Amino acid sequence: MLLAALVAVLAVGVALPGMVQASPENPQYDEWDFLNLINRDRRAHGLRPLAMIEGARDVARSWSAAMASRNQLAHNPDYATQLASRYPNYRRLAENVGAGGGVTSLHDAFMKSTGHRANVLGDYGYAGVGVTWAGTRLWVTVNFVKDAGQLPFIVRTPISRVGGAGDPDTAVLLSRRLAAGSAKAVVVARTDGFADALAGGPLATAYRGPVLLTPPNDVPANVIDEARRVMAPGGTVFVLGGPAAISAAMEAEFVSAGMAVRRLAGADRFATAAAIAPEVNPTPNEAFLVSGASFPDAVLAGAPAGHRRSPILLVGPSSVPPATDAYLKAHSSLPRVLVGGPAVVSDAVAKSTGVSERVAGPDRYSTSAAVSEKYFPGGNRVALASGLRFQDALLASAEAGRDGYPVVLSASPVPNPSYDYVARQANRWVFGLVVGRPSDISDDTVVLSFS
Repeated sequence: MLLAALVAVLAVGVALPGMVQASPENPQYDEWDFLNLINRDRRAHGLRPLAMIEGARDVARSWSAAMASRNQLAHNPDYATQLASRYPNYRRLAENVGAGGGVTSLHDAFMKSTGHRANVLGDYGYAGVGVTWAGTRLWVTVNFVKDAGQLPFIVRTPISRVGGAGDPDTAVLLSRRLAAGSAKAVVVARTDGFADALAGGPLATAYRGPVLLTPPNDVPANVIDEARRVMAPGGTVFVLGGPAAISAAMEAEFVSAGMAVRRLAGADRFATAAAIAPEVNPTPNEAFLVSGASFPDAVLAGAPAGHRRSPILLVGPSSVPPATDAYLKAHSSLPRVLVGGPAVVSDAVAKSTGVSERVAGPDRYSTSAAVSEKYFPGGNRVALASGLRFQDALLASAEAGRDGYPVVLSASPVPNPSYDYVARQANRWVFGLVVGRPSDISDDTVVLSFS
C-alpha cells in the first residue's frame, strides 16, 4: 500500500549567533544540519539513518521557496505526484513542513509534535530536505521516502569509496590514486594475516608509495602491474615477512617483471617490525609502540607515525620482545608513544620501555578518536575503515599518513566514539576517504558519518 503523511508546524525561535544561513544559491548548510539532527534522533532510537536523495531535495527546496514567497505555511498539494515521477517504485511518502527561527528550534518543534515525530522516526530510508531563508525566518520542507529498491544518495562531505572485489583489488584501486612513477617504493604484505604488516603503513608513507596486498603463494597480475605503474625508475619493492609469509617464488615474480626487491623480515613479527624501523627513518624523533597481538592500535598509529616519519615497534601484552628491546636500547634517547590501553599493553611494559605518553581509549573505537584528536586536531579530511578487519585500515593508513589526516575505525551499528568524533564535526570535513566494500563498511555507516 502506498502511503503519504503530511504534517506542518510553526516554531518560534531565533537564529543562533554566527549561523551560516542558506541562500537560494547555496542552501545546503541548513539542509544538512536538519538531516544530521534527524539522523541523531533516529540513531538514538535504534533506527537506520536517512540518506539524502537529490530528487526529493529538489522538490523540498522548491516548496520551501514557494511557502516563503507567499509567507504562508502549507503542504505541497503536488508533492506525492512530484516524488512519484522521480521514484516510481516508492512504498511510502511523507512530508513535514515548518517555519521558524532556525534549524535547532524547528527540529525540536518537530520532535515535540506527534505527527512530525512519527515521520522523523518512521519506516523510511531516504529524505530530501529543502530550506529557504526569508529575513530571519527559516522555511523548511522535509520529504520522507521509502523505496522498493536502493536509490543513489548524496552526502554532505565529498567522499571517495575505494573497494574492490577482493583485498588485493582494493589495494590496487587505492594505489591508482597515485600518479604513475610517483612512488619511490611499494610495500607488499600478505592479505590473510596482519603479523608482518603491522609496521608497514609508515614504511609506505616514507617512500610516498602504497601498500599492496597479495595472497601468500600467488601474486595477482594486477598487483604486479600496479607496482610497475606506480613506482619510479630505480624504486624498490619491499616484501614484508619471511618466505613462510610471502614465498620466494612470489618475490621472483616481481624480479621477473623488472623490479628490485628487498625482503624485510625477522624471526617473528616483532623482529620484522624492528627490521622495518630504520627504513622508515634512520634518525627518527620518536617511536610508536603498539601491541603485536592484535591489529587495531597498529593501523591507528600508522597515519601519525607515517606523517611524522616515525617507526612502529611491537610489544607483547606483558613483555618486551628481544628485537624491540634491542632497537630501543640502541636508540636510548628516543621518545616513545604507546598507542593502546592497559588491556592490550600493560603499565609494566609501558614503564619498562620508557613510554612518555599513552594515547588510548577503552576500546579500539575510542582509541581511534583519541589518536585522531591528538595528532590531527583541526584537520579537514578523514579516512573511514572497518574496525573488524585489518586490511582496509592498513591500506588507508599509508595514504592518510602521506597526506596528513587520521584513519577512524567504525562498524555497523556505528560505535559511539566513532560517531561522536566524525559526525559532530560534519561541517569541518572537506573530504572523506572510505576504504572497503559496502559489506565491510556499510552505506548506513557512511551516511551517519558524513551527512
